[in-house]
Amino acid sequence: MRQVTTTVGLALGLLLCAGCSPDAGHTDVPPTAGSTESAAVASPSPATDPTAELLRRVFVTYNDLNNLALLAHRQGDPTLWAKVDAEAVLDWDLFDTRLRAEVGPQPGELTGKLTYAPGAAIGAVRTAYPRWVLVPVTATATPAPTDAPPTRGPSDADTAVVTLAQQSPAAPWLMVSETRAWGRLIPVGAPGADATADQLRAATVAAQAVGDWLTTGTPRAGLDVQSVLATRATLVQPEGFPVGSVSCSLYRGTPVGAGVNPAVRAVTVGDSLVASASYRCERILPGVPGQTIGWKAGWDRIYAAPVHNTLRQPCVVAVVLVSGLDGSAPTVAGARWGAVLP
Repeated sequence: MRQVTTTVGLALGLLLCAGCSPDAGHTDVPPTAGSTESAAVASPSPATDPTAELLRRVFVTYNDLNNLALLAHRQGDPTLWAKVDAEAVLDWDLFDTRLRAEVGPQPGELTGKLTYAPGAAIGAVRTAYPRWVLVPVTATATPAPTDAPPTRGPSDADTAVVTLAQQSPAAPWLMVSETRAWGRLIPVGAPGADATADQLRAATVAAQAVGDWLTTGTPRAGLDVQSVLATRATLVQPEGFPVGSVSCSLYRGTPVGAGVNPAVRAVTVGDSLVASASYRCERILPGVPGQTIGWKAGWDRIYAAPVHNTLRQPCVVAVVLVSGLDGSAPTVAGARWGAVLP
């Protein structure tokens, strides 16, 4: 992952008229040298907690490989990203490298190393394969970026949450989702057992409801989306543009395995179910009536779209949602979106 707090695609790249500057979406403040970007609780001691020791080892390897991928990224080579990331995060990485190749370094780009430190895992590491873990992280950049990217959308969410997955005992741990969440909405309690098939189905149903809300703007009865309303707003209406629309479906499409979608990964914490989910989306952005719009230089080569009165842009959205084991309605605790390649 190139930078845990930056929505990939620092500028949407739309050109409507002189002086018009559309918004890129949910972009958060980047890490600075020696600072923490997450309000996550302190990590337990690896000497007394086997989960903490596992995460320590996983992130030592991840940091080493991710910094090699960062170096290759700066040279225009995206091939190393697949050694550290997958699914939504890999999609963001690949777009980011292509964009840099087309338009050059972006504001706030890291020039050195990026180090992730895990907090205490949310729930337990799943024991059955494929297994996963949801964990808050802090990131330290060395040296710090000299210029901060513009902040667009809510930046007060205080906890960066990533999901890592491992397909088999011999497979690497890969980052598959990353979002910025409100820590107060993440439950704290004793890690439970692996989520059951029924619980994974319930998490998939809840994630589908979030996807429906992203598409329609109308939440299902009981679905709490108050904390991420601004995220959807930046998707459907960049600054200076008429209201557009977005269409989203769960990242891997139709649920498989008796109603369980593999893009939805859930853990139990006390009497709560915490899940991460990702969606493949398309933004449809209209121009002002009577005017045409097109992509800025570089972006036009990525999307190969002619100047027209409507533009379409693929993107990926990642969320964290929390519900009760008793089936109570879910709350979306955090969300992030970023542009991806066609």
